[in-house]
Parts: sequence; C-alpha cells; structure tokens
Amino acid sequence: MTEIPSPIDQLLAGNKRYVEGKTTSSNKPGHRHELSEAHAPLAAILCCSDARVVPEIVFDQPLGSLFTCSVAGNIPTTEMIESLEYAVSFLNVPLLVVMGHSSCGAVTEALLSEYPSGLFSQIALPPDPNLQEAIIYNTKESLKTILDRSPLILDSIESGDLTVTSGVQDIASGKFTVLDCYQVHDQGK
Repeated sequence: MTEIPSPIDQLLAGNKRYVEGKTTSSNKPGHRHELSEAHAPLAAILCCSDARVVPEIVFDQPLGSLFTCSVAGNIPTTEMIESLEYAVSFLNVPLLVVMGHSSCGAVTEALLSEYPSGLFSQIALPPDPNLQEAIIYNTKESLKTILDRSPLILDSIESGDLTVTSGVQDIASGKFTVLDCYQVHDQGK
C-alpha cells in the first residue's frame, strides 16, 4: 500500500518541481466545473501580495488546492486570521503556512522608514536587522501572532488536526525553505 504524502510534503514536492522547471499542474475547464460545487484545499497560506510570489505556482498546485490570504508583508491582520480560521474550521485544511519571500518590498519599506505607518508599522523587525534577517523574523513572528490570537487554530494543532509552518521563498531560485513547524506527532489517526 502506498502511503499518501503529508500536505507539507506535497507542497515541498511541488516546490521542487517548480524550482526544477518540471511543473505538472494545469487548470482545465472540467476541473473548474467540479470546483464550482465545493473545494477541499490542501493548505491555507498567508503570503505577501507581491506579484512574484503566487503560491499555486511556487508549490505547483492546481486551482482549488490552496486557500490563499495575501497582504503586503504577510501580516496577520485580524481579517487574515479570521480567514485562516474559516479555512481551518469550515474547510478542514490540514496545513497552515505563513509564507515570506526574499526582496520583500513591504519589509524593505518598514526597514527604511523612520516612522512606518499603517500596514508597514505592523511588520515585526528584529533589532539592527539586515533585509534577509528581517524577512525571516517577520515571517516567524507572523506565525507566532496567529498562534497567540487564535485559540481555534491552537486547538486544531493540539488536537492533531492541523500542522502549522512558516517559511521563506527565495524569488531568484524559487526554493521555499521551512523555518518553523508546529504539529502533534503520533496522534493515532
């Protein structure tokens, strides 16, 4: 019997295909018709709204596979967290990913601005950071914020129904690197 890969393994395998230029996903008209009735995404992803970072392409996934929430700087605003909670509680996604990326303009703006305002003021910055350190720090802190603000998501992890991870995609190479992962092992399911 062939074991079905975990959702994170499926995303990482898709990212490997993307990096190698061997993508397999397609979106055919018949598939759209199937999705018009319902969908069961493989993962929910909080990502930056940068046009160079499209999770369906980066992870080589077809339409309907990812529930994507995008906002500049992958900031877990109240609305983003509530959208992720919807994906977890109503769509039963087994994986939640916070996805940062290299050359992030939102993190750059937060770093360069003496007095960031609005959304840019919500970007988490480490003391005396360079851009890459700030991108990693912001991505990890975004995940921590979600866990701090959402008892529903935390309960889903503790019950073994949800794995939560953060990672950063390098735009030049396409490679996605996992930073943190929270899951319950041996849940007997």
